[in-house]
Amino acid sequence: MTEYRTMPYDLDAERALLSAILLNNKIYWAVRDFLTPKEFALPQHGVTFEFCRKLIERGETVEAAAVVKFIGQDDSIEEFEEFSLEDFDKYLTSLPKKIAEVEAAKAHAVTIHELFIRRELIGLGEGIVDDAYDREDQTARERIRFAIACLIDLEGSVATD
Repeated sequence: MTEYRTMPYDLDAERALLSAILLNNKIYWAVRDFLTPKEFALPQHGVTFEFCRKLIERGETVEAAAVVKFIGQDDSIEEFEEFSLEDFDKYLTSLPKKIAEVEAAKAHAVTIHELFIRRELIGLGEGIVDDAYDREDQTARERIRFAIACLIDLEGSVATD
């Protein structure tokens, strides 16, 4: 019997980092060089991080109300179709109110980044296995070369700290 596993993620780390950024915008600058919105497991968290990035890099102070307002002005955000802005505002204001130290917030960002890489690696591995079953037009050696190339591409695509 095949045991199915869930992809690795840590929503508590994601919430803690977003909360820290909303409470202390300087924390964003400590994580921006290696963390991207696509690395968040929950798409709404990635979009929230992206809006924080846009506002902070424009020199604006970011807090929950500013993010909700900014998101409310952009109706192209698919990740928020199932949420009302009121619900999202409640969610953001429910985040922990504890101001994290920069190093603690950075540790959360590293956790998010590492788990993203693991999710990407798992997806890549599943694709390689599927292709090994289905791609009869290639030799085993060609499949190995393809797998190695994919791993090298993955390694090159992830930012390092």
